[in-house]
Amino acid sequence: MSALDILVGADVNPDLNSGAAGTVIETNRALESLGQNVQAFWSDALGRRIRHGNLHYLFELPRSYRKVVQQRLERRHFDVVQLSQPFSWLAARSVRMRPDAPIMVWRSHGLEAKVDDAIARHVAQPGAWRSPLRKVVAKGLRHAQRQAAKWNDGVVVPCADDKQYLLDHFGARDERVRVVWHGVPDDYLDRAPAGQAARWQRILHVSQLSANKGGAQMREVARRLLEANPAVSMTWVCPAPRHAAILEGLPEAIGDRLQLRDWGDREALLELYDSHGIFLFPTLAEGAAKVVMEAMARGMCVVSSDTSGPSDYIDSGVNGILVPVGTVAPMAEAAQSLAANPEACLRMGEAARRTAQRFRWSRCAAELLDFYSDLRRLRAAAGKRIGGLP
Repeated sequence: MSALDILVGADVNPDLNSGAAGTVIETNRALESLGQNVQAFWSDALGRRIRHGNLHYLFELPRSYRKVVQQRLERRHFDVVQLSQPFSWLAARSVRMRPDAPIMVWRSHGLEAKVDDAIARHVAQPGAWRSPLRKVVAKGLRHAQRQAAKWNDGVVVPCADDKQYLLDHFGARDERVRVVWHGVPDDYLDRAPAGQAARWQRILHVSQLSANKGGAQMREVARRLLEANPAVSMTWVCPAPRHAAILEGLPEAIGDRLQLRDWGDREALLELYDSHGIFLFPTLAEGAAKVVMEAMARGMCVVSSDTSGPSDYIDSGVNGILVPVGTVAPMAEAAQSLAANPEACLRMGEAARRTAQRFRWSRCAAELLDFYSDLRRLRAAAGKRIGGLP
């Protein structure tokens, strides 16, 4: 197949060390390494006047995406336009009117509606979560996701849970939704982990203290683990402004064994993976959960909620452990058992590293190209641009 001209857009700053932006950058590089021509635009091209995040997404971003895409298509032809976030739906709808319309793809990094549903099920104070404003915002986000599924030729999601959610809740067509797992940086896979015998009693958690990340559950898991076993220590990587909230209410006796770290770059994170043995991830809902795959790539033994990306990567008891979503005791008990059994940790960690070897960014790019090709055939067979809903 000849090289494709691909336009990629995302309303984020192009920072390799951040979640969604890093995914876009790594994917673009991998596509280029496979001979494709990729142009990208970021938040600075989209602009922003509305400071409130959700209001910006709902009322400003759809028009911004449409404007930038139309401008780029006036300058040159693209075979594929792939936009992050569902707020690209207005651009997809407008492009369908063009005689030379490119394939339009919405690449989701995690479904907002699925996250909202998970929080409503598991957060202890649903009344605060379901405030009137939040209900309006949630309705708007669902509308954007439904429209994105309708007007784009295809949707790329990072885990099987997200595909099923789109099929069940937004009427998306199976053949137009493709699960494309994210990758792991090559240096995480090619460099052997630093062997440290004591790592199996060092526990690591990396995420924000937010509702969908299971922050409340993680605090309770940490308390139980550190109180039960004086030999265990833990590191929690989280934005520095949230550190005080993490410590609030925790017994002083365990404070010296809970180290809080601010965000760092990929090299700093790799060193943390290598110096710890058990990785805890009590998420309520995710997209890819890249940190789980990165931890697996460094030979860590992961204990995660059985949802989203981790449920795709982990064969429980073989290359990690999965526990029910929203629970505390099963995760704490699994981590406690692992900390006392370094042989099991080592075995699972080695299996996890073998699993991670399959998830390179080159694979991600190749699967995207395969999906683009399938979408082009679907359009040709239909004799018109295809839509997701009646």
